[in-house]
Amino acid sequence: TFDIVAPPGEASRPEMNRAALTTLADRTRGAFLTAAESDKLLETIPEGRRAALETLPPYELWNRWPLLLAITLCLVSEWILRKRKSML
Repeated sequence: TFDIVAPPGEASRPEMNRAALTTLADRTRGAFLTAAESDKLLETIPEGRRAALETLPPYELWNRWPLLLAITLCLVSEWILRKRKSML
């Protein structure tokens, strides 16, 4: 005979720990709001900052000779295979 017991964890104390949540929000420079205070949510969210994104210079793929060579080799090899198998 044995009993299966869930380990203590989140379900061990289902009530809200308001003090810990408030402390955590203060440490992370955030805000703790309950569902009843959800009307203050838009006022709590700070304005966003613009950040300039760095763009990379364009890489001209079609003006590279290795790509032209690869495409040409593929087309020529397909033509040769079709010619040998009488598929033309």
